[in-house]
Amino acid sequence: MKGQPNRLDIDKQHAFHGTEIDRSKPLKFRLDGRTITGFAGDTVLSAILASGVDMVGEFGGQPIALSGRFSPAITLGQGKAAQTLPMERTPALHGAEFHTFGGGLRRLRLPAFGNGRRSLQQNLDHAAIASPWHDQPPHALITTDVIVVGGGVAGMTAALAAARAGASVTLLEASPLLGGSARYFGAQEGDETPDQTISQLSAAIVATEAITVMLRSQVLAVHSGRVRAHQVLVDGATVTGEVVDLAAPRIVLATGAIERLPVFPGNRMPRVMTTLEAYLLAERYGVWLGRSATSPQSTVRLIGCRCC
Repeated sequence: MKGQPNRLDIDKQHAFHGTEIDRSKPLKFRLDGRTITGFAGDTVLSAILASGVDMVGEFGGQPIALSGRFSPAITLGQGKAAQTLPMERTPALHGAEFHTFGGGLRRLRLPAFGNGRRSLQQNLDHAAIASPWHDQPPHALITTDVIVVGGGVAGMTAALAAARAGASVTLLEASPLLGGSARYFGAQEGDETPDQTISQLSAAIVATEAITVMLRSQVLAVHSGRVRAHQVLVDGATVTGEVVDLAAPRIVLATGAIERLPVFPGNRMPRVMTTLEAYLLAERYGVWLGRSATSPQSTVRLIGCRCC
Protein backbone atom coordinates (compact mmCIF):
# COMPACT_ATOMS: atom_id res chain seq x y z
CA MET A 1 0.00 0.00 0.00
CA LYS A 2 1.48 3.33 -1.07
CA GLY A 3 2.69 5.35 1.91
CA GLN A 4 1.88 2.46 4.24
CA PRO A 5 4.13 -0.44 3.20
CA ASN A 6 3.39 -2.42 6.37
CA ARG A 7 -0.40 -2.20 6.04
CA LEU A 8 -2.14 -5.34 4.80
CA ASP A 9 -4.34 -4.98 1.71
CA ILE A 10 -7.96 -5.95 2.27
CA ASP A 11 -8.26 -7.58 -1.15
CA LYS A 12 -5.71 -10.26 -0.26
CA GLN A 13 -6.68 -13.71 1.06
CA HIS A 14 -6.10 -13.26 4.77
CA ALA A 15 -8.13 -12.63 7.92
CA PHE A 16 -6.44 -9.44 9.05
CA HIS A 17 -8.31 -6.41 7.75
CA GLY A 18 -7.97 -4.25 10.88
CA THR A 19 -11.10 -4.29 13.03
CA GLU A 20 -10.34 -0.93 14.67
CA ILE A 21 -9.54 1.20 11.61
CA ASP A 22 -11.84 2.84 9.08
CA ARG A 23 -10.11 2.68 5.71
CA SER A 24 -12.65 5.10 4.24
CA LYS A 25 -11.25 7.82 6.55
CA PRO A 26 -7.55 8.37 5.80
CA LEU A 27 -5.60 10.78 7.97
CA LYS A 28 -2.19 12.41 8.17
CA PHE A 29 -0.18 13.77 11.05
CA ARG A 30 3.41 14.81 11.58
CA LEU A 31 5.97 13.34 13.95
CA ASP A 32 9.19 15.30 14.37
CA GLY A 33 8.45 16.94 11.02
CA ARG A 34 7.90 13.65 9.20
CA THR A 35 4.49 13.06 7.59
CA ILE A 36 2.79 9.84 8.74
CA THR A 37 -0.32 8.48 7.04
CA GLY A 38 -2.94 6.25 8.61
CA PHE A 39 -6.65 5.75 9.13
CA ALA A 40 -9.22 6.75 11.71
CA GLY A 41 -8.91 4.26 14.57
CA ASP A 42 -5.12 3.98 14.37
CA THR A 43 -2.96 4.67 17.35
CA VAL A 44 0.09 6.82 16.79
CA LEU A 45 2.21 3.68 17.08
CA SER A 46 0.18 1.56 14.64
CA ALA A 47 0.20 4.37 12.05
CA ILE A 48 3.96 4.81 12.40
CA LEU A 49 4.58 1.08 12.01
CA ALA A 50 2.21 0.92 9.03
CA SER A 51 4.15 3.76 7.40
CA GLY A 52 7.34 1.70 7.43
CA VAL A 53 9.05 3.04 10.55
CA ASP A 54 10.06 0.06 12.70
CA MET A 55 13.16 1.31 14.57
CA VAL A 56 13.49 3.56 17.61
CA GLY A 57 17.13 4.19 16.84
CA GLU A 58 20.44 2.62 17.71
CA PHE A 59 22.22 1.33 20.79
CA GLY A 60 25.87 0.40 20.50
CA GLY A 61 25.58 0.73 16.74
CA GLN A 62 22.76 -1.83 16.59
CA PRO A 63 19.18 -1.02 15.48
CA ILE A 64 16.52 -1.26 18.21
CA ALA A 65 12.94 -2.18 17.34
CA LEU A 66 9.99 0.15 17.75
CA SER A 67 7.09 -1.66 19.42
CA GLY A 68 4.42 -1.44 22.08
CA ARG A 69 7.04 -2.65 24.54
CA PHE A 70 9.58 0.02 23.63
CA SER A 71 8.75 3.41 22.18
CA PRO A 72 9.58 7.00 23.11
CA ALA A 73 7.02 9.23 24.76
CA ILE A 74 5.44 11.89 22.57
CA THR A 75 3.88 15.31 23.06
CA LEU A 76 1.14 17.03 21.09
CA GLY A 77 2.90 20.19 19.98
CA GLN A 78 5.96 21.35 21.89
CA GLY A 79 4.79 19.97 25.21
CA LYS A 80 6.73 19.39 28.42
CA ALA A 81 7.27 16.26 30.51
CA ALA A 82 3.92 16.71 32.26
CA GLN A 83 2.18 16.58 28.87
CA THR A 84 3.80 13.42 27.51
CA LEU A 85 1.78 10.58 26.03
CA PRO A 86 2.45 6.92 25.12
CA MET A 87 2.42 6.11 21.40
CA GLU A 88 0.60 2.80 21.85
CA ARG A 89 -2.35 4.38 23.74
CA THR A 90 -2.62 7.71 21.91
CA PRO A 91 -5.02 7.90 18.96
CA ALA A 92 -3.73 9.19 15.65
CA LEU A 93 -5.28 12.63 15.02
CA HIS A 94 -5.60 14.16 11.57
CA GLY A 95 -3.46 17.27 11.25
CA ALA A 96 -1.75 16.82 14.62
CA GLU A 97 1.86 17.83 15.19
CA PHE A 98 3.51 15.26 17.46
CA HIS A 99 7.07 15.34 18.77
CA THR A 100 9.12 12.65 20.47
CA PHE A 101 10.06 13.57 24.02
CA GLY A 102 13.82 13.25 24.28
CA GLY A 103 14.42 13.32 28.03
CA GLY A 104 18.15 13.49 27.28
CA LEU A 105 18.06 11.44 24.08
CA ARG A 106 20.12 12.69 21.16
CA ARG A 107 19.18 12.41 17.53
CA LEU A 108 21.18 10.25 15.14
CA ARG A 109 22.36 11.83 11.94
CA LEU A 110 21.00 9.32 9.47
CA PRO A 111 20.26 9.96 5.79
CA ALA A 112 16.61 10.11 4.76
CA PHE A 113 16.82 6.74 3.02
CA GLY A 114 17.59 3.14 4.01
CA ASN A 115 17.56 2.79 7.80
CA GLY A 116 17.08 6.55 8.12
CA ARG A 117 13.61 6.23 6.62
CA ARG A 118 12.77 3.32 8.94
CA SER A 119 14.05 4.94 12.15
CA LEU A 120 12.94 7.54 14.70
CA GLN A 121 16.68 8.23 14.87
CA GLN A 122 17.10 8.15 18.65
CA ASN A 123 20.64 7.62 19.94
CA LEU A 124 20.08 5.31 22.91
CA ASP A 125 23.74 5.31 23.94
CA HIS A 126 23.28 8.57 25.84
CA ALA A 127 19.94 8.13 27.62
CA ALA A 128 17.17 5.64 28.22
CA ILE A 129 13.62 5.80 26.90
CA ALA A 130 11.60 7.66 29.54
CA SER A 131 7.95 7.41 30.61
CA PRO A 132 7.62 10.71 32.50
CA TRP A 133 4.07 9.97 33.69
CA HIS A 134 5.52 7.40 36.11
CA ASP A 135 6.84 10.32 38.20
CA GLN A 136 3.80 12.59 37.97
CA PRO A 137 1.56 13.18 41.01
CA PRO A 138 -2.07 12.02 40.77
CA HIS A 139 -4.57 14.43 39.28
CA ALA A 140 -7.51 13.02 41.23
CA LEU A 141 -8.59 10.33 43.68
CA ILE A 142 -11.45 8.06 42.60
CA THR A 143 -13.18 5.89 45.19
CA THR A 144 -15.13 2.79 44.32
CA ASP A 145 -16.05 -0.58 45.85
CA VAL A 146 -14.13 -2.78 43.41
CA ILE A 147 -11.28 -2.08 40.98
CA VAL A 148 -10.78 -4.56 38.15
CA VAL A 149 -7.45 -4.32 36.32
CA GLY A 150 -7.69 -5.75 32.82
CA GLY A 151 -10.57 -5.53 30.36
CA GLY A 152 -10.37 -8.96 28.79
CA VAL A 153 -13.03 -11.65 29.11
CA ALA A 154 -12.00 -12.46 32.70
CA GLY A 155 -11.96 -8.80 33.74
CA MET A 156 -15.32 -8.03 32.14
CA THR A 157 -16.86 -11.10 33.78
CA ALA A 158 -15.46 -10.09 37.18
CA ALA A 159 -16.75 -6.52 36.80
CA LEU A 160 -20.26 -7.75 35.97
CA ALA A 161 -20.26 -10.22 38.86
CA ALA A 162 -19.23 -7.51 41.31
CA ALA A 163 -21.85 -5.08 39.99
CA ARG A 164 -24.59 -7.71 40.25
CA ALA A 165 -23.57 -8.22 43.88
CA GLY A 166 -24.30 -4.55 44.51
CA ALA A 167 -20.81 -3.06 44.26
CA SER A 168 -19.68 -0.01 42.32
CA VAL A 169 -16.91 -1.06 39.92
CA THR A 170 -14.15 0.70 37.99
CA LEU A 171 -12.75 -1.38 35.13
CA LEU A 172 -9.28 -0.38 33.85
CA GLU A 173 -8.00 -1.43 30.42
CA ALA A 174 -4.71 -0.27 28.87
CA SER A 175 -5.77 -0.66 25.24
CA PRO A 176 -8.39 1.45 23.41
CA LEU A 177 -10.99 -1.34 23.57
CA LEU A 178 -12.30 -4.17 25.71
CA GLY A 179 -11.82 -7.82 24.86
CA GLY A 180 -8.18 -8.45 25.59
CA SER A 181 -6.53 -11.34 23.75
CA ALA A 182 -9.56 -13.64 23.51
CA ARG A 183 -9.61 -13.57 19.70
CA TYR A 184 -5.99 -14.70 19.60
CA PHE A 185 -6.70 -17.80 21.69
CA GLY A 186 -9.93 -18.65 19.86
CA ALA A 187 -12.61 -21.00 21.18
CA GLN A 188 -12.75 -24.62 22.23
CA GLU A 189 -14.99 -26.95 20.24
CA GLY A 190 -18.61 -26.31 21.13
CA ASP A 191 -17.93 -22.92 22.77
CA GLU A 192 -19.22 -19.63 21.40
CA THR A 193 -16.73 -17.56 19.43
CA PRO A 194 -14.62 -14.90 21.16
CA ASP A 195 -16.47 -12.22 19.16
CA GLN A 196 -19.80 -13.43 20.54
CA THR A 197 -18.48 -13.52 24.09
CA ILE A 198 -16.91 -10.07 23.86
CA SER A 199 -20.01 -8.54 22.29
CA GLN A 200 -22.31 -9.98 24.96
CA LEU A 201 -20.07 -8.90 27.84
CA SER A 202 -19.48 -5.43 26.38
CA ALA A 203 -23.21 -4.86 25.90
CA ALA A 204 -23.90 -5.96 29.47
CA ILE A 205 -21.22 -3.61 30.82
CA VAL A 206 -22.59 -0.65 28.85
CA ALA A 207 -26.04 -1.38 30.27
CA THR A 208 -24.75 -1.55 33.87
CA GLU A 209 -24.63 1.87 35.53
CA ALA A 210 -22.55 0.57 38.42
CA ILE A 211 -19.55 -0.09 36.13
CA THR A 212 -17.24 2.74 35.05
CA VAL A 213 -14.87 1.79 32.23
CA MET A 214 -11.52 3.57 31.87
CA LEU A 215 -9.92 2.70 28.53
CA ARG A 216 -6.36 3.67 27.49
CA SER A 217 -5.52 3.41 31.21
CA GLN A 218 -2.28 1.71 32.17
CA VAL A 219 -1.87 0.70 35.80
CA LEU A 220 1.44 1.90 37.22
CA ALA A 221 1.23 0.56 40.77
CA VAL A 222 -1.00 -1.40 43.15
CA HIS A 223 -0.56 -1.06 46.91
CA SER A 224 -2.72 -1.29 50.06
CA GLY A 225 -6.12 -0.76 48.51
CA ARG A 226 -4.83 1.81 46.01
CA VAL A 227 -4.23 1.68 42.29
CA ARG A 228 -2.34 4.35 40.38
CA ALA A 229 -2.98 4.59 36.66
CA HIS A 230 -2.12 6.81 33.72
CA GLN A 231 -5.08 7.55 31.45
CA VAL A 232 -5.10 8.99 27.94
CA LEU A 233 -8.17 11.21 27.48
CA VAL A 234 -9.57 12.06 24.06
CA ASP A 235 -11.83 15.08 23.51
CA GLY A 236 -12.38 15.71 19.82
CA ALA A 237 -9.08 16.93 18.35
CA THR A 238 -7.47 17.18 21.78
CA VAL A 239 -5.69 14.37 23.60
CA THR A 240 -4.23 14.66 27.09
CA GLY A 241 -2.85 12.35 29.74
CA GLU A 242 -3.28 12.33 33.48
CA VAL A 243 -2.34 10.19 36.45
CA VAL A 244 -5.14 9.20 38.81
CA ASP A 245 -5.31 7.26 42.06
CA LEU A 246 -8.17 4.84 42.70
CA ALA A 247 -9.10 3.52 46.13
CA ALA A 248 -11.17 0.40 46.82
CA PRO A 249 -11.34 -2.30 49.49
CA ARG A 250 -11.27 -4.96 46.77
CA ILE A 251 -8.93 -5.13 43.78
CA VAL A 252 -9.14 -7.82 41.09
CA LEU A 253 -6.10 -8.38 38.89
CA ALA A 254 -7.29 -9.81 35.58
CA THR A 255 -4.32 -9.00 33.36
CA GLY A 256 -3.77 -12.57 32.20
CA ALA A 257 -0.41 -13.96 31.15
CA ILE A 258 2.21 -11.56 29.80
CA GLU A 259 4.12 -12.91 26.82
CA ARG A 260 7.79 -11.99 26.85
CA LEU A 261 10.52 -12.62 24.34
CA PRO A 262 13.18 -15.12 25.44
CA VAL A 263 16.71 -13.82 25.71
CA PHE A 264 18.62 -14.52 22.49
CA PRO A 265 20.99 -12.55 20.25
CA GLY A 266 19.01 -10.10 18.16
CA ASN A 267 15.81 -10.11 20.21
CA ARG A 268 15.72 -6.30 20.09
CA MET A 269 16.11 -6.13 16.33
CA PRO A 270 13.35 -4.61 14.17
CA ARG A 271 10.51 -7.01 13.27
CA VAL A 272 11.29 -9.31 16.21
CA MET A 273 8.22 -9.48 18.45
CA THR A 274 5.99 -11.87 20.32
CA THR A 275 3.32 -13.75 18.41
CA LEU A 276 0.61 -12.04 20.46
CA GLU A 277 1.84 -8.54 19.63
CA ALA A 278 2.12 -9.47 15.95
CA TYR A 279 -1.42 -10.86 16.00
CA LEU A 280 -2.95 -7.83 17.74
CA LEU A 281 -1.28 -5.40 15.33
CA ALA A 282 -2.64 -7.37 12.38
CA GLU A 283 -6.10 -8.10 13.78
CA ARG A 284 -6.81 -4.61 15.14
CA TYR A 285 -4.92 -2.37 12.72
CA GLY A 286 -4.07 -4.46 9.67
CA VAL A 287 -0.37 -3.90 10.33
CA TRP A 288 2.02 -6.68 9.45
CA LEU A 289 5.79 -6.43 9.62
CA GLY A 290 6.38 -9.76 7.85
CA ARG A 291 5.77 -10.59 4.21
CA SER A 292 2.30 -12.12 4.06
CA ALA A 293 -0.60 -13.46 6.09
CA THR A 294 -3.13 -16.07 5.00
CA SER A 295 -6.17 -17.68 6.60
CA PRO A 296 -6.97 -21.03 4.97
CA GLN A 297 -10.41 -22.16 6.16
CA SER A 298 -10.64 -21.45 9.90
CA THR A 299 -6.95 -21.80 10.76
CA VAL A 300 -4.80 -18.69 10.69
CA ARG A 301 -1.26 -19.19 9.49
CA LEU A 302 1.40 -16.51 9.23
CA ILE A 303 3.58 -17.01 6.17
CA GLY A 304 7.04 -15.58 5.63
CA CYS A 305 6.98 -13.96 9.07
CA ARG A 306 10.15 -12.21 10.10
CA CYS A 307 8.90 -11.66 13.63
CA CYS A 308 8.80 -15.29 14.84
